[in-house]
Amino acid sequence: MVRYRLAPADHGSYGESLSDVLGELLSCDEAAVVVRRKDGESVVVATDSVVAAKVVPPARPRRSVPAEE
Repeated sequence: MVRYRLAPADHGSYGESLSDVLGELLSCDEAAVVVRRKDGESVVVATDSVVAAKVVPPARPRRSVPAEE
């Protein structure tokens, strides 16, 4: 998970100035961080915009709900 600052033009309708991207870290260098989201889209974030990052464990498998008779 990478949390990053949004450009002023991209602030949300309620003034949100930060956003998150969750996925697999593909690369990280002085210029950019690249994260591949679950849907396959790669998101590029400028390194100087990154506020925080952390490892998020894989989601636990969903429990199946028994069918009612």
